[in-house]
Amino acid sequence: MKRILSLSIIILLVIGSFAACAKQGSNETQDPIIQTVYGQVQGFVIDGVTVFKGIPFAAPPVGNLRFAPPQPIEPWEGILDCTKFKESAMQKNKGLSEMSEDCLYLNIWTPEDAVGKKLPVLVYIHGGGYANGSPANSTYEGTRFAKDGVIQVNVAYRLNVFGFIADQEIEAQYGYLGNAGMLDQVASLKWVKENIESFGGDPDNITISGESAGSFSVSTLIESPLAKGLFNRAILESGNLLGQQMVSSKANGSVEQALVAKDNFYQKLNVKSLAEIQALSAQVISEAAPYSSDMSAPTQNFWPIFDGKAIPSDPYKALVNGDINAVDILGGYNSDEGTMFITHEIDALTYSEFVEGLFGTEKARAVLDRYPVNEDSTPTERAHFIIEMGIRFGTDVFANELTKQGHNAYLYNFDYMFPELEKKGLGTAHGIELIFVFDTLPSNIKLTDDLIAFKEQVHTYWLNFIKNGDPNQGDSVAIEWPKYDAETKMTLKLNNNIKAIPAEEVEDIEFFTHLLWDGD
Repeated sequence: MKRILSLSIIILLVIGSFAACAKQGSNETQDPIIQTVYGQVQGFVIDGVTVFKGIPFAAPPVGNLRFAPPQPIEPWEGILDCTKFKESAMQKNKGLSEMSEDCLYLNIWTPEDAVGKKLPVLVYIHGGGYANGSPANSTYEGTRFAKDGVIQVNVAYRLNVFGFIADQEIEAQYGYLGNAGMLDQVASLKWVKENIESFGGDPDNITISGESAGSFSVSTLIESPLAKGLFNRAILESGNLLGQQMVSSKANGSVEQALVAKDNFYQKLNVKSLAEIQALSAQVISEAAPYSSDMSAPTQNFWPIFDGKAIPSDPYKALVNGDINAVDILGGYNSDEGTMFITHEIDALTYSEFVEGLFGTEKARAVLDRYPVNEDSTPTERAHFIIEMGIRFGTDVFANELTKQGHNAYLYNFDYMFPELEKKGLGTAHGIELIFVFDTLPSNIKLTDDLIAFKEQVHTYWLNFIKNGDPNQGDSVAIEWPKYDAETKMTLKLNNNIKAIPAEEVEDIEFFTHLLWDGD
């Protein structure tokens, strides 16, 4: 029987239930008011942390603004109540009860005494395959970083069809073919840049971070000329646009494929124009939108488009040439990324179809020749490895090129194993590092001395990088994290025995680089 698991469900299986949104607690006041460029916002204070929920950063993308690039927010009179989360973006996540097209809001956590200071800023972009997720998820709520002197901002963006359909009529009106969800992220960064100083943040010390589709998003922002000057460093956890073709069937970034996807979707809804689809309800569109986290069954997903304007048409060439927003990075992958996306056993034929769906017939032959099914590797194991490479691929390439260009990179392999995950065959699953980074381990986890020490080490590496651009500089760490360089390729293996090792599967990364980007 097939089981399609989201990150939330995996964590639920492993470590118990957690709230969909951050808890407010009992010790809160309703008095902090901040003047933004657009008007006043009021939050609340809880346990030494000031929280603002649901601050708008763009106009509601509804009506004739559906699928359009984000438009400027209108200033408001009076004080805007920002003590409750807004609805999440439209999606197929059955665990969310409140969704809306009117979703372009952000949430901020600051130290209670932040105003007047210039604290480092973390802007976090949630994952979910560009189709699910919420900035209100308690897995990455900002209390711990705020208590450690960082202002954290979690941002929303439009998902699936609403965020990434390519419509020529929209392009004729606004100049952008698609990528509305990615443009939402740019708009949120512009808001942070112009407003965060009022909250006590330093607009010249902004780190963007994300996991899964959030990490893919971080890489697109590094590549995008539209995001120039909006951030100072970046964290990429499990994802990079260079590997998009390997993890999102039929969403390779090309304009041609994006237009085919649009035509197919319009036909499915029996509409022929932008006006006709704008007349439909958001619920009807959302229910018709494609999505599956089971990668063994190819699905037409809506993802970012390499349009040559918001994102370079050849992001690999732009990276190699240095035509990007080059910054220091921290990034990596988990040891068992693929187990979440194919959770059932597949046969050899399904594996072959899976590979061909990702790479196309010609390139699939090379992949199947290099990674055949045999007595040492089952079809499922091979598929898991391909997915792991797709999620990991690109960040290693970014590190190679950025270090050649004089920037710093710190790469990791997260390898911590929960026994419950191991028993279920999931291993060090996709996304499990988040509860360590944000220190949001559920209360039913038994915190042994070793687990506490590991949790603190992981959080501290991220904290130091956000504050200083160096995971070793700041709060003390037990093991020094070596800088990555294209020759030694050192990475940090994060488990009960943290240690620096040469990067693994280097030849596989080189194979996929040649196959996908410089094989011509």
